[in-house]
Amino acid sequence: MARLERTLVQLEAAAHEDDPRTVLTVFERDLPASFTQEAPRIIGEARRQLAAIAHTLLLRPRTESRRRMCRALITSELNGLTDATSTRLRGFGAVDASIATHLDAPLETLRATVSRLAELLA
Repeated sequence: MARLERTLVQLEAAAHEDDPRTVLTVFERDLPASFTQEAPRIIGEARRQLAAIAHTLLLRPRTESRRRMCRALITSELNGLTDATSTRLRGFGAVDASIATHLDAPLETLRATVSRLAELLA
């Protein structure tokens, strides 16, 4: 039920066309008008039903640490940035030599910037 609750949050954002600020992903505004108009009401109904079930079952909300969540996300992305360097990519096969010249330095700069986010959590 917690997963459904999170999905409803994402659906609500989509219905409001609250697009995240991204450079590498563009979200099409292709939802039918009926979805954007009716989804908020149906999502509210689903939330009320979830609340009733939780109340009936005496379920308590779980507590999640934003700090741990942020740390896990940042660590995962730092690992991904490390794996994207030319040295690591060579493990998958031949890599054009220009990759090291054009990609490694910007990736290291980006990795250092993202690392600063991790430092804020210490």
